[in-house]
Amino acid sequence: MQTTVILMCDASILLASIVGVWRYKSLEYSLKILVLLLVVTSLSELCCFAAAWYKNYYLKLSIFHFFNVIQASLITAYFVYAIGLKKPVAVIGTATFLWTLAGVGNAVFLQPLGTLNSYMLMLESMVVITFSLFFIYSTLKYDWAESIYEFVHFRIAVLLLVFWGFTFFFWGFVAILWKNKWQHVTALMYAHSAVEITLYVGIAVSLYQTNRKTIANEAR
Repeated sequence: MQTTVILMCDASILLASIVGVWRYKSLEYSLKILVLLLVVTSLSELCCFAAAWYKNYYLKLSIFHFFNVIQASLITAYFVYAIGLKKPVAVIGTATFLWTLAGVGNAVFLQPLGTLNSYMLMLESMVVITFSLFFIYSTLKYDWAESIYEFVHFRIAVLLLVFWGFTFFFWGFVAILWKNKWQHVTALMYAHSAVEITLYVGIAVSLYQTNRKTIANEAR
């Protein structure tokens, strides 16, 4: 059952990556960054699956240390361009430096390579939740909010908010629940996987349906 769920998660990520690459030329810059993130995520999951297949769990957990820094940097870049912040290159460069510093600091002082970097995941969750809420709020302020679901960025922001909100509480409590042998911890892990599948399938559908006329920034 667990292997099946993992394969379903990986399949949803691969689906979103394929749709993103297929629609790449018709997407605006922020969505191209999102597609890059999907491709990097697919490669990371492939490496982790291979490491787990050969029972090299040290390598698998270490991959997440590096991947989460890249993931956080790319999500930040996506929101910087989607929101339309001034001096995006400078903002993204600074954010990337800070994410790298946080990842290295966590690996050196708190959760070394070969262990689950849950602190980094929780920090990333808080930042993505903040970005998502800010984008949703700023979008709702406009008069065209009645047709809000036409805008791909809004849909993606909602999907990211739901997933990373669940992720924050999941990684904050699952280790404690697992240690205390809570009987429903396996069901909770499956629920997290279901939310993850929903995220990537939702992104795949959004990228497939979008065109330049439905970009929120252009509507503004």
